Amino acid sequence: MPSIRIFASIIIGLSGLVLYLDKLCHNIGFQFDIPAKFAENGMGFETFVWLWAQTLSPILIIIGTFFNPYRYVYSVPLFCYLIQVYTLAFDSQDFTYAGIYSFVIVVSVFTSIELIKRYLNRTLKKEIEIAKNEISQKVKDVQK
Repeated sequence: MPSIRIFASIIIGLSGLVLYLDKLCHNIGFQFDIPAKFAENGMGFETFVWLWAQTLSPILIIIGTFFNPYRYVYSVPLFCYLIQVYTLAFDSQDFTYAGIYSFVIVVSVFTSIELIKRYLNRTLKKEIEIAKNEISQKVKDVQK
């Protein structure tokens, strides 16, 4: 059912976009009081929202996966997480290359998956053809 797949794809897409909820809240000036135990330990609002987003994102991916989303929508959370990986790995606030890096990795991952699937399908078809020929030969031998 296409509407379920579209719904699932939206959930998967949101799982990537929710990672930037802290930045959205900051840009629009939205804020609420965080629980005291977090504030007492020096955590700010943006960090609190970021932690919630990090927790919520994989849950959304799991929920969306159950409804059979379109495969390529997984590129959204992958792209968003890779930007975070870039930022953590290079300890940088300079996002000049983060988008390029993430895009290249996402394209590489999906290209690799497609190439592996094609290789496996081709190998499976060859094995099926060999098995058909063997069965056909055995049937001919039995008929003689």
